[in-house]
Amino acid sequence: NSTMDGFDIPSFQALIYDGAVEYAEALASVLPKEQAPIIAPAGLAFLLVYEDDESKWEKLIASDGIHASVHGSYLVACVIYATVYGHLPEKGHSTRDIEDLFAKSRKLYDDNIEYPTTQEASYYRKIARRAVLFGEMPASFTIDEEARQ
Repeated sequence: NSTMDGFDIPSFQALIYDGAVEYAEALASVLPKEQAPIIAPAGLAFLLVYEDDESKWEKLIASDGIHASVHGSYLVACVIYATVYGHLPEKGHSTRDIEDLFAKSRKLYDDNIEYPTTQEASYYRKIARRAVLFGEMPASFTIDEEARQ
């Protein structure tokens, strides 16, 4: 699998993450310590899914091949929540709750939306926990430290 730019998925995520770290470091150099930037590792969470099961990863991407689908948006929401609050929400979401979350948001999708099932939502929460709370790095993830210098 490759991105529109021809990079393999792990390399593409590494480039995005490296850019985010570089940007956070630049911000940290001009902000007070109490305003230090924090990175929500959404791309790393996507990559953990990619390593687990490519068919699940494909569900994270909208049909345009660029934007997150409702599955991807749910995973990103879990990652951001865990990053901000240091834990996941107390209870999981039912399928109806998930549909309501998206019904109340700006609709970017057609009427044939495939919402995450309760089991899929639980899986995405586990991925967010691994990426944010346990700091798990995907096995295929590497950053070229020499290129960063």
